[in-house]
Amino acid sequence: MVYRRLSVRQAEQERAALERDWMTLLEGIELIKHVDAESKIEVPQSPHEQICDAIEDLDLRARWLDEASRPPFGWSPLGWIPSKPEDFPLRKRRVRLQNGGEIHWGRRRWRALLLLREDMKRLFSKASDDSGSTKALQRISNNERGKQIMHEAISAIYDLAETQGVKPPNIVEVRKLAPRWLEKHKDIAVHTSWIEKLAADPRYQGRRGKSGVTLKGRLRPVSELQI
Repeated sequence: MVYRRLSVRQAEQERAALERDWMTLLEGIELIKHVDAESKIEVPQSPHEQICDAIEDLDLRARWLDEASRPPFGWSPLGWIPSKPEDFPLRKRRVRLQNGGEIHWGRRRWRALLLLREDMKRLFSKASDDSGSTKALQRISNNERGKQIMHEAISAIYDLAETQGVKPPNIVEVRKLAPRWLEKHKDIAVHTSWIEKLAADPRYQGRRGKSGVTLKGRLRPVSELQI
C-alpha cells in the first residue's frame, strides 16, 4: 500500500471530508439506539452487532480512520492485513467507545472504525425519517434466526405464485420480492445481499421450474404477482 505525505492544508481537507461523509462507531451505535427506542420494537441484536452484521453482509461500507497512515512503530505492513473492515472478524473482537469507538486489533493496538453516513441513514434511519404514520420495521441479518425467517418468505412467494397462476420467480426475482413480503406481512426490513444464496437452496429447485423452459401463454408474468 502507498502511504501519502500530506501538507497541513491537505490534511485539514481530508479531515473535513471524513467528518462529512463518515460517522464514528459511537455515533452509529447512538443512532441505532435512538431509532430502536422510537420504534418501541425489541431488536434481538445489540446496536454493535447490527452494525457488524451489516458490514459483513456488505450493506454498510466501513473503513479504518488510520487506514491511509503508516502502521505504528513495531508493526509491519503485513500486520495491518486485512485492510478492510468487512474482512476482519469484528464480532469476535473487543470494542471500546473511547475516541469515537475502537476495535481491538491485537496486542495493545486499537483502531477507530468509521461508518459511511449514507449507508447508515439508508439502513437504520428509515423509521425516524419517514412520516409518523410509517410503521417501524424490525431488522434481521444473516444469522440462524434471519435465515429461518427468510426461508419462510421465499416459500410464501412461491405459494403465492402458484395460487395466482404466476410464473415461478427465478433467484434474482426472489431477491426483489422477498423484502416486499417481509415488510408487508412481518414488519421486517432485510439486507438483500444474502437472499440469493438462500433462494438457490435445493429445496426450491422444483418450484422454480426447469431452466430454459418457457411457459408463455399458460402463466402470467412475475410482474403481476400480488404480494
